[in-house]
Amino acid sequence: SSDVCSSDLKRWENGLTVIMRSAGLAVKDVRVVGLDPVVQERALKVAAVQVGESMMSADPYAIKARVETLEAVDKVKVMRMWPDQITIVDDPRQPIALWENNGEWRVIDQRGRTFAEVDPKDFVQLPHIKGPDAAEAAAGLLTLMADYPDLSIRMSSATRISGRRWDVTFRGGADVALPEDSRLKEALADLNLLQARNRLLDLPVTHIDARHPERFALRPTPGAPADPLTGGA
Repeated sequence: SSDVCSSDLKRWENGLTVIMRSAGLAVKDVRVVGLDPVVQERALKVAAVQVGESMMSADPYAIKARVETLEAVDKVKVMRMWPDQITIVDDPRQPIALWENNGEWRVIDQRGRTFAEVDPKDFVQLPHIKGPDAAEAAAGLLTLMADYPDLSIRMSSATRISGRRWDVTFRGGADVALPEDSRLKEALADLNLLQARNRLLDLPVTHIDARHPERFALRPTPGAPADPLTGGA
C-alpha cells in the first residue's frame, strides 16, 4: 500500500542519513552569498536545509526553487560543496525604473519584472518608463545611457514607441526622438558629444530628432532667438 511504501521510503532515507553522517557527508554549514543580511536570513529560512541532514538529500534544484520564491532575489545558484557545505549564491533584484502602463505605476527590475510588494512612491527618483512593452526594453536603454553620465543624470522619462525605439525627455531640456534599437548606441554617443561641445540640451529647443544617421533636427522654442546650431528654423 501507499502507507507501506511511504514508511519504507522514510526508513531508507533515515538509513542513508546515518550512513552519510558516519562517512562525514552530512550538512554542517549552509551559506548564502550575494544578498544583504535581511534577505540572506529569509533565504536561509526558505531554503529549508537542516544541519545534520544527508548531503545527498539536499537537492540543489529543490533548494533553488524554494529560494526563488523570494521577491528580492533574481538568479539563484545552489552548489553542494563536498563533503559538508551547501552554498547558495543569489543576485539581488535591482529596482531600475518606474514603469507606467494604463495609468498604473510599478517598480521594475533589471529584467523588466515588476515588484509586487514595493510602493512606487518610495522610488520616485528613478527614471520613468512608459509604454506597454517598455518594461522589458528598459534595461537596454538605461545600460547604454549609464555610459554617458551627463545624459543619464538628466534623463527624466522615456516612452517606448512601436516596440522598436524610444522618445526620451531630459530635465530642463528637450524631448529627444531616438532611432531604432539597432542604432541606439550610436545616437546616444552623438548626443553626448553634442552636449559636451555645444550644451545641446541647454539650448532653447523643444524637440530634438536624432533618428537620422547623419544629422539631428532641432525644433526651437517658440519666440526664442535664433541660434547658430539650430539655424533659427
